[in-house]
Amino acid sequence: MNRITLLLAFGLLSAPILAAAMPSVLVVDIDRAGAETVARLKSDTRVGDWSELGERLLIEADGKAADALQRELVAKQRLIKRIDNHRLRQLAAVPRIHHLPDGDDEHREGPDLTGSSSRWYVEATGHSKGARTLGNQQVLSYQTANRTIAKSVPAADMATLAAKVDADRWFRTVSRLASYNRMNRDGFQAALGVVGQAFQELGLAVSTPQFDVVGASAFVQSMTPGRNFNVIGFKPGQDDSVVVIGGHLDSRNTPPNASQPSPGAEDNGSGCSGVVEAARVLAPLPSEHGIVFICFGMEEWGLWGSYGHAQFALDSGLDIVGMINMDMIAFDGDDRLDLLMDTAPVGESLTDMLADIAETYTDLEVEISQGLGRSDHAPYLEIGVPAALLIENDFEIYGSYHQTTDTPDKLSPVMAGEIIKVAVLGAATLAKARVAGNAWDGYWYDPGQSGQGLHIQALDNGDIVVAWYTYDNDGNLYWLVGSGALVDDVASFQLTRTSGGTFPPSEQPDGVTHTPWGTLSIRFDNCDHALAEWSPVEGSVFNAGSMPLLRLARPQGTACP
Repeated sequence: MNRITLLLAFGLLSAPILAAAMPSVLVVDIDRAGAETVARLKSDTRVGDWSELGERLLIEADGKAADALQRELVAKQRLIKRIDNHRLRQLAAVPRIHHLPDGDDEHREGPDLTGSSSRWYVEATGHSKGARTLGNQQVLSYQTANRTIAKSVPAADMATLAAKVDADRWFRTVSRLASYNRMNRDGFQAALGVVGQAFQELGLAVSTPQFDVVGASAFVQSMTPGRNFNVIGFKPGQDDSVVVIGGHLDSRNTPPNASQPSPGAEDNGSGCSGVVEAARVLAPLPSEHGIVFICFGMEEWGLWGSYGHAQFALDSGLDIVGMINMDMIAFDGDDRLDLLMDTAPVGESLTDMLADIAETYTDLEVEISQGLGRSDHAPYLEIGVPAALLIENDFEIYGSYHQTTDTPDKLSPVMAGEIIKVAVLGAATLAKARVAGNAWDGYWYDPGQSGQGLHIQALDNGDIVVAWYTYDNDGNLYWLVGSGALVDDVASFQLTRTSGGTFPPSEQPDGVTHTPWGTLSIRFDNCDHALAEWSPVEGSVFNAGSMPLLRLARPQGTACP
């Protein structure tokens, strides 16, 4: 045994102790940083773990690695704060405004541990029930600006449909709803009637189903009479499946007092009026699936109206292919048109589709989260229906939230109009609506034979009709009409000639005869060119033949393939 070993054995010499590198959490500003920047930070070999919270990325690193990362982030002006002696798994995040089961809210004021006042309130683990422990490369929410997402090519028919959203008309609806105290019975019933009348004027099937509040607290029970109703406008489709567009109608103030004003313009006259505006745009369109336009009651006291409708869907076997919920869609607190979408894993494909619509047809910035819950999309997610919340991204700094001052003058019609466009185009896509006329609808002619041509029109039942304005062999006007089908860009018609009628007013409908003429087929080569071929019946004085066609005019909004 050498001397050093002896001294160590008798405790006369201390062995050097290697201090473990202390972990740190660096809070990084990634607001619209871009997909490449965010991906590079996450994959940096010095980063041991990370969590993404919208515009913030929390990264964990040890010792000198944390020091080096801090210097780099400071130089790029992206470091918000450094939290020493912590690992990510020691931190948790909870929504800054957290809805409780009885409809009340928990508010968290001021900066959190990260020094931020953003949506996700970061605190030490174990403080709040329902908080989500951070770490494990977890994404709580993300900005689509920080992802590589291919932008779709805008389609003319979808752009035309989006342009039909009328923000001024929406604002008039909000103003009317905000004139009622929808926290008390009489005000809610009056507003219920306004929405129902709007649906009825659009030709929708209107109903006001009542729902139960079994198990609610005594206070919620006291808020129930006259308010436990939804109002529904239904547009049937070709099958029994439906798409739901919803938003709650009720409002509240804080502390709850039904005798005091509760205009609820932003929360949620804005969203329910968005449902009405969506109905105005979508009601005339034929669709494969039906569309349920619904404004819910008693969202503010525990999502009772949406739970009632979701339970109805379960009990009746109603097939809901998707649900879009609008809640607080009109406040702009930072001069940025920014939209938050919330869903769960079952709704990821829905929010992907809606984000693509927002990117393609609106000026919105988009953030997507999972797990906020809080609104009427949550009950549908719980029964396995793809559902998404659309909400403006400044709602947590809205100073009139649940106050008597939540009035229409605080709202931005521009913000609301952009969000409603997303809901309208999303619902049209889900419902497989016929957004515009058939691609070949319109007037066609042969430039070599001016003064005659064809008018082609697709019908809602899938048929296609034609009117051929031409001349007989003696130069007299000669009209042929027919109906048929369109298969693989070829329209095939059986043509007839009508005769026996007189100029209106005519009282001789029985005198009109339809004489079979022959067949016509039109092969559409592209958006503006086609070839017509015809074959008259045997014995006709006309010959079989063909001619090229050029599109003369198309209806507004008709898409070109």
